[in-house]
Amino acid sequence: MVKLNMKDKLRVLRIITRMNVGGPSYQISQLLSGLSDLGFEHHLLFGNCPATEKEFDFLTSDVNKSTRLKHLSTKINAMSDLRAFIEIRHFMKQWKPDIVHTHTAKAGLLGRLAAFSLNREIKIVHTFHGHLLTGYFTRTFTYIVITIEKILAKLSNRLISVGTIVASDLVKKGIGTVDKFVIINPGVERPKSKKNDRTRFHRGVRRDGFKVLWIGRLVEIKNPELVIEISKFMKIKSSNVEFLIAGDGPLRTALEVQIRQLQLPIQILGWRDDVPTLLDEVDLVIQTSHNEGTPISLIQAQLAGIPVISTSVGSIPEIVTDGVTGHLVSHDYESFARIIEYYLKHTEELEAVGQRARNFALQKFSIQRFLTDHANLYRQLINK
Repeated sequence: MVKLNMKDKLRVLRIITRMNVGGPSYQISQLLSGLSDLGFEHHLLFGNCPATEKEFDFLTSDVNKSTRLKHLSTKINAMSDLRAFIEIRHFMKQWKPDIVHTHTAKAGLLGRLAAFSLNREIKIVHTFHGHLLTGYFTRTFTYIVITIEKILAKLSNRLISVGTIVASDLVKKGIGTVDKFVIINPGVERPKSKKNDRTRFHRGVRRDGFKVLWIGRLVEIKNPELVIEISKFMKIKSSNVEFLIAGDGPLRTALEVQIRQLQLPIQILGWRDDVPTLLDEVDLVIQTSHNEGTPISLIQAQLAGIPVISTSVGSIPEIVTDGVTGHLVSHDYESFARIIEYYLKHTEELEAVGQRARNFALQKFSIQRFLTDHANLYRQLINK
């Protein structure tokens, strides 16, 4: 492959297992729309979402093209995975990328193997938006995942982590080395606030009361059951707190049954494509996960001036400064409830923490910095 001049458009083939609503899809959409102006030509390969997930809405154009792969999915199936590998490899052979950049575990496996087997000149980059080392699999299967990731890290020219803590966790397990990792914090667009005309009513959200928002997939690793426990406790303490859950997933039906039986002030809103607008209607955002990378929803909350209460997992401590821009707590309902109670009585402090959170997020998570970091990395790889 000929070494490209800086003025040439570099071809980046981006691969993700599925474009579901969540942080990785949001980040990819930003890269697709933003990097074309910085001298890059993109193509996105992506698979199918499970029926329990909502697909991320994104647009393609002549510059930012995408192709859905018929056989790529999150399910482990030897025949389908082999066919997906062949699809990916065939596309690479036709499109001839300079850089293959993979996201999420399955795409990272198939995409990196395809690139390495096809042409050793192709530069290989993989982003860890989090990791699967905690809370996802059995001990045996986790060992298998770690072993595979160790091998794939050796095939990669660079590994990107969304946070320092996530990278440190991976290096401790022998996945990559410190010098191979690059830390690129997410880039998030600042929400357009309508707080000057705060109606407290939007698509089913009632006007009255103190509102607490939880955002995410309704799956075990995200621990939405803890919202039930917090609400039960708060119902005894105060009748003025309402919880909103923006998301969907396999646990939704069981959660709705508990909410009805216990008569809790919780609304499950389903998937929302208007989170920035929804943030205008709430006072706090909470995160209860057992494992995370760098959640976009928490960055969006801070950009909107909303304080965050979260479990201290993954790279969340890099988003939330405990006691300054929000609060980091343990996995128990009383820790969350105690802070919510405090803000019910100290609304002026709520505003102050929200302002500090906004200033911090604007500085650290800008879109332009995110795009520039990726552009510089790609150019360094090609010119090395």
